Amino acid sequence: MCLALFCGLLLYRAYGSQFTTKPSQHLAAASSLNVNAADRTELLQVPGVGPSLADAILSHRSTFGPFTSLDELDGVKGVGGKTVDKLRPWLHVDGQPVARAQAGGVEKLERDPKPLPLPSVGAKKLGPNESINVNTAPVAELQRLPGIGPKLAERIVEARPFKIIEDLRRVGGIGVKTLEKLRPHLRFADPR
Repeated sequence: MCLALFCGLLLYRAYGSQFTTKPSQHLAAASSLNVNAADRTELLQVPGVGPSLADAILSHRSTFGPFTSLDELDGVKGVGGKTVDKLRPWLHVDGQPVARAQAGGVEKLERDPKPLPLPSVGAKKLGPNESINVNTAPVAELQRLPGIGPKLAERIVEARPFKIIEDLRRVGGIGVKTLEKLRPHLRFADPR
């Protein structure tokens, strides 16, 4: 009995790794992955990112919105400053410097090409007694809100529905000051 168990353990040790799932390949040394566009499979190809860290990054991104810089990865559960530094050569955020990896470390920082700006709507801003239903308003209407441009309006639409104004904090780029500007202009009717 013990001999059979021992042989089984030896066989598993020798051939067991062939039956586990592995990332197809790590990212090429000269490539960098946009952390805001990457899916789980792509994140798993980044050296140092395992299944739980990939899930944590995706969960943080869906809860709080897109990352505005790689330093915000520090807010992901299980990620500290050292981990952010290890991931920096492999990840980037649109419009932020991109660290290019090479065999001996980080080669240099390059500016990631900035995406073309979204067109802004020519509609005038809301008056003091006007309000908008944040759950049903189209992007063009949301741009009439104070401090809301085309990108932020799209992020709001993607993050809907909202029940209370504090729910807007999960939209990347909306902080406490912006919430206070928006407060008198928002309604939160049921989106159905």
